[in-house]
Amino acid sequence: MSAKRDARSNGSSPSTLALDLVRRLERLDPKKTHLLISCSKTKGTHRAPAGELYTSALFIKSRRLADAYQVPFSILSAKHGLVAPDEPIDPYDVTLKGADRQFRDQWGKRTARQIDDAFAVGKRLLLLAGSDYVEPLRENLPRFARRVELPLDGLSLGLRLSVLDNAYRICNRQKFIADFYGLLERLSGSLGRRTLPEIVAGGLPPKGVYFFFDPAEPTSFSKKLPRLVRIGTHAVSLGSKATLRNRLRTHFGTREGGGNHRASVFRLHVGQSLIARHGRQDEFPDWGKGQSAVKSITEREERMEREVSAYLSRLLVLYIPIEDNAGKSSMRAVMEHHLIALMTEDRAFLEKTSEDWLGRWSSRPEIATSGLWNVRSVGERADLKIVEMLGRLMDKSVPAAKT
Repeated sequence: MSAKRDARSNGSSPSTLALDLVRRLERLDPKKTHLLISCSKTKGTHRAPAGELYTSALFIKSRRLADAYQVPFSILSAKHGLVAPDEPIDPYDVTLKGADRQFRDQWGKRTARQIDDAFAVGKRLLLLAGSDYVEPLRENLPRFARRVELPLDGLSLGLRLSVLDNAYRICNRQKFIADFYGLLERLSGSLGRRTLPEIVAGGLPPKGVYFFFDPAEPTSFSKKLPRLVRIGTHAVSLGSKATLRNRLRTHFGTREGGGNHRASVFRLHVGQSLIARHGRQDEFPDWGKGQSAVKSITEREERMEREVSAYLSRLLVLYIPIEDNAGKSSMRAVMEHHLIALMTEDRAFLEKTSEDWLGRWSSRPEIATSGLWNVRSVGERADLKIVEMLGRLMDKSVPAAKT
């Protein structure tokens, strides 16, 4: 039965189902919404408020999610029916799982009446319960289909647990991404809002992590900055001598508007997206092929290099100085990896791109779906402490950003 129920998820991953649950919670007005959480067989041994009596993983994870999104909840008790979380009750040994038809029907009728009495018709109910609780209510609760949403309906216990874990993780990521944008706003206050041409024309520290923003892309995480579209660094190979200026100038290209996409993966991705967006593959058949190209090819590609430079020149850039040795374990490499992962973990993308964002035409799904001009580290697990680490680095290396 579990395999059959899991199949009803249409092959969606727990993170995708969790993001759908989170979006559903965000769309609903907490004042007009109420969660219904099923009781559990495992309980404490003494009389306690119902919200504290049950100790199963499913109950604890369901309650944690309700608390995280500040949505009020009640409990579906196999013995008492509808129970408020602050109502004291004694431990009991009654369950709907495996109960006979008569008991389930009686429970469904009684609990349905309690729900109708407790909640106005306009109240939207979300059930985070399994089929043992859903089906008796479905059969006895008037207007069930119009009042009740079942975001976990048809999923096995294991998958429901995973979805709840992922939904709570997404809630935490949202908070850390908001904090991340807050730090970027501080950084902007120190460095100013400058485009890529303005950044490379000024003084730059030898080493650091950089951030690109697209002025045409809004974000729900900041009212002062547009959406973050790339995170990067340099000299992550052991012994590399590349500097922050080298890397940004390579992305920028030349003062005349040209550039070399074979030396900048950022330029390569932008150019490929421009070509795909306008159907110009026949005009630039060699774009991105090889580490170098003969003169006849580079001359033919010069027009696209200029279009890439024009796009990149409109982006805003921030950076944070980080002095360390080159290598994959450098602070800069760690910072780049975990900040990209923070924005894209499990491919549960929390920022929306506009319909016209150029990256949507990328051949790389990591770019087209994430909203970042990044491929490496997209979808990987993030250490959420990276935001606190960034804040400490800012306190040391960008003191003016604190004012």
